[in-house]
Amino acid sequence: MVESLFNWGAENEKAWFELKRHLEWADGFWVVFVFSPSQISAEMLKQRVVEQLETMQRPFTVEQPETPDALVDLISAFVDNPDVPSPLMWVEALHKDKVDTTSTARPWERGWETLLLRTNERRERLRKKFQNGLVLVAPENLKNVFRNTAPDLWSVRTMLIELTPPRFDADNKGLAQNAEMTEASFRSPPSGDPPSDPELALAAAHRLEKQRPDAPLAIAQAYTRAVSGLIKAGREDEARIAAETADRHLQSMGLPPDEDENLSATANLASALFNLGSAFNELVRWEDALRVNRQATDLYRHLVAQRPDAFMPDLAMSLNNLGNMYSALGRREEAQEATFEAVEKYRELASDRPDAFMPDLAGALNNLGNSYSDLGRREEALEATLEAVEKYRELASDRPDAFMPDLAMSLNNLGNRYSDLGCREEALEAMFEAVRKLASFFLRLPAAYGNWMGIFLRNYIKNAEAAGQEVDGELVGAIQKGLEALGEN
Repeated sequence: MVESLFNWGAENEKAWFELKRHLEWADGFWVVFVFSPSQISAEMLKQRVVEQLETMQRPFTVEQPETPDALVDLISAFVDNPDVPSPLMWVEALHKDKVDTTSTARPWERGWETLLLRTNERRERLRKKFQNGLVLVAPENLKNVFRNTAPDLWSVRTMLIELTPPRFDADNKGLAQNAEMTEASFRSPPSGDPPSDPELALAAAHRLEKQRPDAPLAIAQAYTRAVSGLIKAGREDEARIAAETADRHLQSMGLPPDEDENLSATANLASALFNLGSAFNELVRWEDALRVNRQATDLYRHLVAQRPDAFMPDLAMSLNNLGNMYSALGRREEAQEATFEAVEKYRELASDRPDAFMPDLAGALNNLGNSYSDLGRREEALEATLEAVEKYRELASDRPDAFMPDLAMSLNNLGNRYSDLGCREEALEAMFEAVRKLASFFLRLPAAYGNWMGIFLRNYIKNAEAAGQEVDGELVGAIQKGLEALGEN
């Protein structure tokens, strides 16, 4: 198998976990967009999907058209032909058009555009007829094509997966001589998904309210998707109304019956409440955020009692958020209790799947250190923060671009923990390392890391003065110059 030759990576593991959970509980029509940087990444995901569907004895079909025309012809397979049954369909076309400065022809891009345009036009027929999942797998550079060509499908998508390049497993001795070439071929982690277009999300919500007033969950999800985009557009009053409307629809649902066959409905409601909590958090509505996140956490506890393998990650994430919300409200004991439980859950998950859950464990440990510090439990705060630093060192050694800023953040916190205990030398050493680790990121992207660097630098200078030591003048000068330029802009 391809997977035996490559290390898939933590981001892909998380994406697969979410998709697997959805495959287990999805009902009716749904659509997932997958964007892949390589054939290998897509093949590894497809292998897992096929194995899962075979285990579940679910019908499925895999389509991998070899020409753009064959891609377009697939429309009849899931929309136009009423006699064709509707198993889950995996449609994959990772062919890329050749770059030719003398020609504007892009047959594969045009093929995808045609497929998406016609599918978007037939979306209602698709929803009624195709009572199963549709997974569309395309090259990573076509993400904007999907978004712009099929805005309605984009706004109601179940998931968007952006695969990262796998790493060649250099421990495979039979293939070690190819490692350098393969590593050079797999690079550039993908950027994050931009906030949902608020206009599309609001339009979907209004359309659902008219056409499906009996679907409060779908309506609430659409309103929630609009919140972040509205905030970023400076439309905070509309964002507040959208969040409150979503809340009203979710609270009208009540709890699903306590039966195994209703786990899917419970999971969907829990997820919607969790996302609404994040929306209220963006609006700085702490009490509302806490309320709905507690509801989500209670639902995830019920789900974990039934299916711990499927829902433990959700419970851990919800507990970690709950701790942050209690902390924001000054409820320190409750913050520590929720965060401690999140750490225990993530520790259990990371012991089985470190690639997928070690980053979450490190983050939860960092939060736990802060919670202990808020309670004046300084030794326990130091212990938790030291472990967070240790975890982030491991992660940053493998993927510095992804985790070095987090390591710097945890080192800054470690300096604070040492300072609380009167350990000046250790505090200064940690603060200095935090500044050094973040410096290259700040100097390259000052707007992204300016806030963090300002805090880290002040702490470093303050601790150097307390310890009676000189700062690194060259490093501090370069950073101060960057901060001054950032302030002027």
